[in-house]
Amino acid sequence: NEQLGWAAGGNGQIVSTANGGKLWETVDSLETDLLDIHFTTETKGWAVGVNGSLFSTVDGANFQFEDLGIDADLTGVHFVDTLHGWVCGIRNTIYRRHLSSDNQVVWSSIRLAGQGNLLDWHDIFFLDRLRGWIVGEGGRIYKTTDGGISWEREFAPAFVKLNAIHMVSETKGWIAGDEGVILSYEP
Repeated sequence: NEQLGWAAGGNGQIVSTANGGKLWETVDSLETDLLDIHFTTETKGWAVGVNGSLFSTVDGANFQFEDLGIDADLTGVHFVDTLHGWVCGIRNTIYRRHLSSDNQVVWSSIRLAGQGNLLDWHDIFFLDRLRGWIVGEGGRIYKTTDGGISWEREFAPAFVKLNAIHMVSETKGWIAGDEGVILSYEP
């Protein structure tokens, strides 16, 4: 909200503000560099970083490691509620958190067909459980309408590394990239 926020970065530092950014306080200090953080409530959040680092918190202060069994740097994390979320990273790494057929919370690996391990993803954003986007190297943008099971390429007028995406609707959003590139997404 307008008052509450978090930031994460080098040396595993996680800071938060309760007054719109006027004062930031250390929340936790993890043992690895963090590259993204996302909260769905005032206390439930996730942070990702180098060497497959994925952490979660249920109290907004104490982060616990979640082992995906990978060593690829995770560069983006986004959740649409406290259960359904996605992480992305280098070497075409994408994971989806959801309920399995036997009602267990699981992380499932997703790979974009034909991309191999050479493509690095830098951010992921979902509007709801089905509609999402991922951005990465060489101006690549992909969209899913089935929760990340399948992806379709969308073309951008830039061929630089795309670092961040934020959508406000299915037809309006922004993408930031290297070399000062800012794209207004309006398909």
